[in-house]
Amino acid sequence: EAADSGTKLKHPVADVLGLAPIGTVRVEGPLGKKLDLYLEHRVWGRDTDKIIPFFRNHSDNNDWRGEYWGKWFTAAVLAYAYQPTPERLARLQENAREIIKTQDADGYLGTYDSQHRLTVWDVWCRKYVLLGLIAAFDLTGDQTVLEAACREADNMIDELERKKIKVVEVGVDVLQGVAHSSIIEPLALLYQRTGNTKYLKFAQSIIAQWNTPFKSAPDGIHLMDNALAGLLTTGIFATHAG
Repeated sequence: EAADSGTKLKHPVADVLGLAPIGTVRVEGPLGKKLDLYLEHRVWGRDTDKIIPFFRNHSDNNDWRGEYWGKWFTAAVLAYAYQPTPERLARLQENAREIIKTQDADGYLGTYDSQHRLTVWDVWCRKYVLLGLIAAFDLTGDQTVLEAACREADNMIDELERKKIKVVEVGVDVLQGVAHSSIIEPLALLYQRTGNTKYLKFAQSIIAQWNTPFKSAPDGIHLMDNALAGLLTTGIFATHAG
């Protein structure tokens, strides 16, 4: 059942800030009218039935269509929070159920077939799947959704560790691991919602990878060190000053 506007899920790791209760914020005037148009046509007007087959058939082994569902779903959850209706909630619940039906027995939930996992944009796409599932759990409190998210994360972590592949070495070399490192976000959110330190430790291990040499960055990328040192970026990001 859906959590009502007054319900807040209790997470093992508490957040400092929270969103306004569902349906309590309204934007008026020209900006509000533009927002209403956007939500009607760009969110609720989208045919998400066209996205699901890529997951069901694992038919996108070189591209990033696997990001589409999670991006739409997280936007739709925010849209629902702004303008909640029973019909929209039912659509979100059904959509989450449909995406979970495509999850493989080993926990993988994505658009790549087994031989192409952990290549090109797979980790990037899984990030959005996880963000969508977490948004669904936060909205409804449905434990089966959270379990699906955990199985997805566990599958990725276990395969990376078994194959001794670093997250920063997955994907497009020119990005030097930055895109796939953003998987840190849903891992941290899973840790917050489950209290399972496996997700926190793996997120921390990705940060550690930034400080060590890898294929596309012989000197590492040192994102956190550079940020804390207040260094300006050059190109995509700063090089290590040490």
